[in-house]
Amino acid sequence: MLVDVIRTSNVHIMKMVPWLHNRIRIEHSLMADKTQTLSIPQKSFQPKLVAHSSSPSTELRQLSLIASRRLANPPLA
Repeated sequence: MLVDVIRTSNVHIMKMVPWLHNRIRIEHSLMADKTQTLSIPQKSFQPKLVAHSSSPSTELRQLSLIASRRLANPPLA
């Protein structure tokens, strides 16, 4: 159920936290093929600056709060 909430707000999360997309994509490719080693430049793991004042950890906290509210009150389909 939580996976569905995360999947539906996936685009929103990627827009808010752009560096998270690189981490997830790299981890997925590592899980897909454990025999292949990837040479990833270290700078790809550096968080990018966001245009507004809140930090990524604050954004993730807000998103987890939204997700928990959606679980408590699921939308009527």
